[in-house]
Amino acid sequence: MKKHVALTALLLLLTVSPLSAQDEERMTLLVDAETESYFRHIAEPLLKHMDLHSEEIRYHIVLSDQINAFVASARDVYFMTGLINKADNPDEVLGVLAHELGHMQGRHLFRAAVMQDEYKIPAILAGVLGAGAVIAGAPQAGGAILVGAQAAGVSNLLRFTRSQEQQADQIGLDTLLAAGYTPIGMESFFKKLRTDEVLYTKTPPSYLLTHPSPAQRQDFLANAVQQAEGKNLTHLPQAPFDRIKAKLYALSETPARVLRKYQHDKSFAGRYAVAIANARLAKFDDAMQDVNALMKEQPDDPYLYELKGQILQDIGSLDEALPLLEKALSYEPDMPLLRFEVGELLLQQDKVDEALPILQTVRNSMPDWARLHYLLGVAYGKKGLLSLSHLSLAESSLLQGLRDDAKYHVQLAEHYLDKKDTAAAEKLALMKEALESEKN
Repeated sequence: MKKHVALTALLLLLTVSPLSAQDEERMTLLVDAETESYFRHIAEPLLKHMDLHSEEIRYHIVLSDQINAFVASARDVYFMTGLINKADNPDEVLGVLAHELGHMQGRHLFRAAVMQDEYKIPAILAGVLGAGAVIAGAPQAGGAILVGAQAAGVSNLLRFTRSQEQQADQIGLDTLLAAGYTPIGMESFFKKLRTDEVLYTKTPPSYLLTHPSPAQRQDFLANAVQQAEGKNLTHLPQAPFDRIKAKLYALSETPARVLRKYQHDKSFAGRYAVAIANARLAKFDDAMQDVNALMKEQPDDPYLYELKGQILQDIGSLDEALPLLEKALSYEPDMPLLRFEVGELLLQQDKVDEALPILQTVRNSMPDWARLHYLLGVAYGKKGLLSLSHLSLAESSLLQGLRDDAKYHVQLAEHYLDKKDTAAAEKLALMKEALESEKN
C-alpha cells in the first residue's frame, strides 16, 4: 500500500470542540515543521517582551474553515486554517498571535482552572498520526481522542471573561509596540471580521464570539493605530507569509482546487503549492521537476529538501530520501519534527541502532506524541527490549484514550520486566497509576 500520508504534513485527530461543549467536533491538526518554524520566528520578538519562554511555546494549525485562534494550555497556541486564509498579510496574523500570547502572559488559563477546579487543563496535543503510519501497519497508532470530562474541560477553559479578553488585547498591543511592530494589522483584521459579521449576522466569525463587544474593540484598536502614527514601526515581510499560506492551502484543500488557484501563479509561493498538489496527486515526476526548479532559486532551503525527501519516500526510494531529510535537519537542527522524520525513516530501513537514539531525543521535546511512543515501542521490540517496548506502546495507547490496549501492554511490560531495571520499574508504576486515574 502506498503511503500518501507522508507528504509534508502529519495529521492529528481529536474529538473535542474548542468552542462549544454542546457541539463537539473532530479536529485535525496539520503538523508541519516549516509552519511551526515560521510561527516561532515571528513570535520570538514578542516573547522577548513577555514573561514567557520561547522554547516552551508550541504552535499548531487546525484544519478548519473557522476564523479563529485559541490557547488551550500554558504552552500551546492554535490557529485555524480559516483564519490564515482570511488574513491578507502577516501583520494581521501577528496581531492575532499577540492577543493569544496575551492570554498566556495574563495567566488566564490558570485563573480559569482555579475558578473551575473540577476540570484539569488537558494537553490537546495528545498524539500524532505520523508519516508512514499505514506502512507501519498501525494506522490507528497516531489518533488522539479527548472525550468526556477532558473535552468539557477544554471547552470551559477557553471561555475567557470579557475583562480577560480586553487584557489580552492590551497586552498584545503593548507587546507589538515594544517589539517595534505596527498594530495596523490587528486593526485591519478586526475590520475584516466586522464586515463578515454584518454580512452574516446569524453566524458571525467565531473569533468574535469570545471577544469584547465589537464597537468597543474597534474604538480601542483605531485609537491605538492613531497613536502609533509617526513612530518608526516595522511590518513583517510578505513573501514568507505568502509561502506559508500557500503551503497550508495546498495541504488542506483538494489538489484540484489547489491547481485551479495556483497553476497560473508564477510566484515562489504559487509554484510551491503546485509542487505539493502534484505530489498529492501522485504525479511524482511533475512534483520532482517543480521542486528542483524551486531549489535552483533557493538551494539552501531546508523545507525544499524535506519535500523532495518526502516525495522520494512516497515512490519507495528510501535510501535517496534519507540524505535529503538529514540535509534539512542540518539546516534546522532544533526542529523536532525534522528529527522525528529522520528517525522514522531510519526505522523503516531497519537501522534500529541509528533510529533509537534519535527518537529518544525527540521524546524530550514531544513527550505527548502517541505516534512517537508507538515508534519507540517498535524500535525497542526490534532490539529485544520487550518490557520497554510494551511500556512505550502502552503510553501510545493511553495518549489516544485506548485504555484497554494500554492495560494489555502494561501487563506484558510487567511480565517481561527486568527487576534490575529501576527506570523501567518506575515507568511501569507511573503507567499503572495513570491507568487507575483514567478509570476513576
